[in-house]
Amino acid sequence: MLTGLLYEKNLDIYVTGSNSKFLSSDIITEFRGRDDQIRLYPLSFSEFLSAFSGDKLECWNEYITYGGMPLVLSMKTDQEKADYLRNLYNHTYFEDIVDRYRIKRVDVLNSLVNILASSIGSLTNPQKVFNTYRSHGERELSINTIHSYLSYLEEAFIVKKASRYDVKAGNMFRHLINTISRISVCATPA
Repeated sequence: MLTGLLYEKNLDIYVTGSNSKFLSSDIITEFRGRDDQIRLYPLSFSEFLSAFSGDKLECWNEYITYGGMPLVLSMKTDQEKADYLRNLYNHTYFEDIVDRYRIKRVDVLNSLVNILASSIGSLTNPQKVFNTYRSHGERELSINTIHSYLSYLEEAFIVKKASRYDVKAGNMFRHLINTISRISVCATPA
């Protein structure tokens, strides 16, 4: 239905939300060359603070407890906020991934999210996560499953991969040269 609207004049189409049959990566492929993708993230602390009624310390406690989803600002009780975030995660994100990829090991996907959430700020990689499962007696799980589940979580914007930056002088210099080369190629007039 959306593709039929591509050829209509004077029409802007905004596709939002989550759907297990049509993730953001699919939308970009479908509308290749005729799209602009705008990624919306939760509110930053300063954005949250600007809409918060209370002092800065209260705001900070609220922000680190419940995050920056805008609707949280309109909720009065801790229970309302917790229920909203739990439902958002379970129904808008998690169920879509399970449905889309026909995940059989929902327990592993769920525990993988918990492992990643508890290791924010720490170096981690698929092999390290796999080793964690092995050390807890999980023998039927493969490293490929871990890789797949991580990519599903990334495609659904639940996690975002942060590449490690090697600060050794030689590697930093090589990275800088590669970046400059790429910028030069992009900036060259056609």
